[in-house]
Amino acid sequence: MIGVAVMGYGTIGSGVVDALETNREVVKRKVGDDVVVKAVLDLRDFPGQPIESRIVHDFAKIVDDPEIQIVVETMGGLEPAYTYVKACILAGKQVTTSNKALVAAHGTELLALARERGQNFMFEASVGGGIPIIRPFYRSFAGERVEEITGILNGTTNYILTKMNEDGESFESALSEAQRLGYAERDPSADVEGHDTCRKIAILAALATGREVDYQKIPTTGISGIGTLDFEYAKKLKKSIKLLGECRLVGAGPADGSGGAGQSAGGGSKAASATGLGQAGSGPANGAVAGAASGQAGGGAVAAPVCVSSAVRVEGNRCDVAYAEGEETVYASVEPALVDVNSPLYAINDVYNGIMVRGNMLGVSMFYGMGAGKYPTASAVVSDVIEMANHLKTYIRIGWTGPQMDVEPLGALPYPYFVRLKGHATELFGDGDAGKDWQTVSSVKPGEFGVVTPPLAKAALDEWLGSLAAKPGGDGAVLQVIRVA
Repeated sequence: MIGVAVMGYGTIGSGVVDALETNREVVKRKVGDDVVVKAVLDLRDFPGQPIESRIVHDFAKIVDDPEIQIVVETMGGLEPAYTYVKACILAGKQVTTSNKALVAAHGTELLALARERGQNFMFEASVGGGIPIIRPFYRSFAGERVEEITGILNGTTNYILTKMNEDGESFESALSEAQRLGYAERDPSADVEGHDTCRKIAILAALATGREVDYQKIPTTGISGIGTLDFEYAKKLKKSIKLLGECRLVGAGPADGSGGAGQSAGGGSKAASATGLGQAGSGPANGAVAGAASGQAGGGAVAAPVCVSSAVRVEGNRCDVAYAEGEETVYASVEPALVDVNSPLYAINDVYNGIMVRGNMLGVSMFYGMGAGKYPTASAVVSDVIEMANHLKTYIRIGWTGPQMDVEPLGALPYPYFVRLKGHATELFGDGDAGKDWQTVSSVKPGEFGVVTPPLAKAALDEWLGSLAAKPGGDGAVLQVIRVA
């Protein structure tokens, strides 16, 4: 018999107990022995419920019990989860967690601690709920240079954006409905402000590079600033708006926790930032971006920046800049982005998650499924329990080590941007050629219009927007800016 303890009998913890008991024979066939939940740590007593006799309130009854070989942490939060998990590893127990906050904040330390002692610390359920995504990184992608990861990683925000897109609901109305259905917490800030997605993309980036990625260094913007008009413009562009956790990896190694060298997502030469905006009549600024026309365009209109340097390789709707060999950097962001109808992420709706991974040999691979929920998440936890039960005396190579990867904003790389502006296009660009490389989007509301820029680094875009704001009457002209993924 292999003894298991579950710490936290909430939604996920109770799902794990149910899954292990409902599928007892399935698990036994996979392990070759009975896997039995011996104890459940919780503050509550659950009188009259089948679990009542196994409820314990003292952590020592788990950490000091030699018959408990595997511990499942589903309490959430950083404390006491961190303290308890660390103590269990030091006591020689295998540990799995569904807690992305714990993995993002303390994963490097806990992985090292487990590695030193030949124990296992696993976290399949920490990203993507029931979607198998962690295991493919250290198994299926073991020989890949993972170059790009783009994911819809939060079911709450995806549900809200779906309602806004399909039913024309406001953000506030869609959020209220998500809360009523139990998809959003009473305090939804972790979800709607992007913090949950940020931790998840940091975990995936660390798995891909084999080195720690500090989630606190990833620029993060939530969805509370997205409105119904933005979706009307998106539909004109045959796109939708999704909250994406995204990273492009320069110098990424095999996804087996060992690190190494890799390439940018576009293939070929590596990519770096394209920053700076060329002055009118000058050459490319910082080798990346030049002004579209010399002087002012038309009657005081602002010259639009375009991506014109020979250092830039244009591929699809973005351009990459030649990057020096030997450097290792993660370009990452969490933000709402416009996703094209032809993207596999476009059709990921409601509470579902989707994760797109690009490898240098594999190409694009897509993972889709329930990103949250009692039993989907419990299923992922049980997969870890089974793997650890089969490796009680064997260390499984997983995760990452220090030192930290350099993290730069994804906006340092050139992307097109959708910009909503007050006024009319002729007022902005004049009658000349200044805006010829920009796509103008017809207005969905009188007195405003939209444009899609050529690929620009965010610094170049911001400089142009700043020059616009400096014009007479230009203050407040910019209504919205959304990156085109």
